[in-house]
Amino acid sequence: MISLLVIADDFTGAMDTGVQLSKAGIKTLVCASPDFDWPAEESAVQVLSVNTESRHITPEKAYSIVKMLTEKAIRHSVPCIYKKVDSMLRGNLSAELAAVLDATGEAVLPFAPAYPKNGRTTENGQLCVNGVPFSPKSTDPFSPVDSADIASILSPLPVHPATVKTPLPNGVALFNAKTDADLQEIARFAERENATRILSGCAGFASMLPNILHLQGRIDTPHIPGGKFLLISGSLHPNTLAQIEALRKSGVPVQYMFEENAATVPSAQKALQKSEILAVSTVISPPQGNLSEESRLAARETISAFAKELLEAVTPSVLVIVGGDTLSGIMEKLSITSVQPLCELLPGVVLGFTPQRKQFIVTKSGGFGDANTLKDTLELLTTYTEQKGQTK
Repeated sequence: MISLLVIADDFTGAMDTGVQLSKAGIKTLVCASPDFDWPAEESAVQVLSVNTESRHITPEKAYSIVKMLTEKAIRHSVPCIYKKVDSMLRGNLSAELAAVLDATGEAVLPFAPAYPKNGRTTENGQLCVNGVPFSPKSTDPFSPVDSADIASILSPLPVHPATVKTPLPNGVALFNAKTDADLQEIARFAERENATRILSGCAGFASMLPNILHLQGRIDTPHIPGGKFLLISGSLHPNTLAQIEALRKSGVPVQYMFEENAATVPSAQKALQKSEILAVSTVISPPQGNLSEESRLAARETISAFAKELLEAVTPSVLVIVGGDTLSGIMEKLSITSVQPLCELLPGVVLGFTPQRKQFIVTKSGGFGDANTLKDTLELLTTYTEQKGQTK
């Protein structure tokens, strides 16, 4: 029986939240789209984390998809629904939170969008990045957010400040949090108040759910067969571009899709014959200003089509995909409908397995991490190829 449904607006979000449950040994399945077959009653799956792919669509469509999925969970008697939001509060937040409230009829939605391990905190009702109120200059070119004030971002939903020392207000109950200890206290408060039917936040708050929902399982250490690592990044976020540059400086061969001497499938094949690792990225420097929806869709199609053709010619032991749009596009091209999250290599960096292709994949949101995150990820992957699987 499904004990928890996670609703995320992009694939990397569904992964980095789903892994908060699977790393506790809880059987979790990440679904590539809301159009999925509900697991049979005898299935061992306890948690479903679903990608609605609704960040870039209209608020009306996003509301409809999330409401439909929430109603489906209600029909299947799922006791807890978690609306995962982007850690930078991008997307159709107001519409999607309203959909969960409307579908369930609940009066209050505890909302704790902080993700301290990735430098995202909420202080005085504001989104902060590394302790500083968010600046629109630090956003990505496809999903701009123009304010640090969370109530403004969620307008016209009723948003009220909440603390663990006062009764829960109706509407969206916004909690400030600077540490994981704060999130843990908020989760326990929600449990004491019998307010866990619907919850919302990032992967940080989700990591507190196993305890308050009393979910348990067995933790296994994955073992990856030796072989090549292929990294494909479609993100234009400055953080990711800095990570790609750090890889290049460390000696990892990097090819670019949208620069002179652009990557081709034959050039990528040749590079992988010579090296154990290849990174394929978008551009060297971040673009100036916001980009159009047409540009986003064109880039996604180009990168995912390239990945499909390359993966028909090579079989890496691990496929690393950076960026939610890129992940969704590649999974669609490869006809992959679900992923089993296995463990979290670094905050927001998830190792998973696709049974349909018997492929290990690593996923990461474009905005996560510091300059060394991708380099550290590849080094950690090497340790999994060198150790034998064992059960803790």
